[in-house]
Amino acid sequence: MATTADVVTAARSYIGSPIFHRGRSREGGIDCLGLVILAGVESGAMQDPDEASWPFAAYGRLPNPKRLIESLGHFLKPIEICELRPADVIGLSWGAKDLPMHLAIRAEFQGRASMIHALPLVKPPRVVETGYAGVWVEQTCGAWRYPGVTD
Repeated sequence: MATTADVVTAARSYIGSPIFHRGRSREGGIDCLGLVILAGVESGAMQDPDEASWPFAAYGRLPNPKRLIESLGHFLKPIEICELRPADVIGLSWGAKDLPMHLAIRAEFQGRASMIHALPLVKPPRVVETGYAGVWVEQTCGAWRYPGVTD
């Protein structure tokens, strides 16, 4: 059984990886959904999904929030935003309230809330750990937990 520390450690191992749409590797690139999947699989928090059979397999460049929520429901448990803890998955909106367009993994750094995500807004675009405060908290519109992860 995976712990919250296992998931966060796995997610942090991707920091600095380049961003690549539908990417699933440290070297070749990764996107926000790929980070959630690979951190979950590598930490033992989830089984590797058969990408051909889950509903979000061939997603396009423009996010489809309803399909994203449906897809996440296949391997993660929805939780209330107020229940967020390290290792949980955060859904973030990009202006369209209540519709997740981006995903991050909640963490803590030096006693403060942080999140690990594939951030296209930095140069060069890459996986980073940023503070989870201010605008990020305001843009939070969903939360999920890997089933079976312990503290």
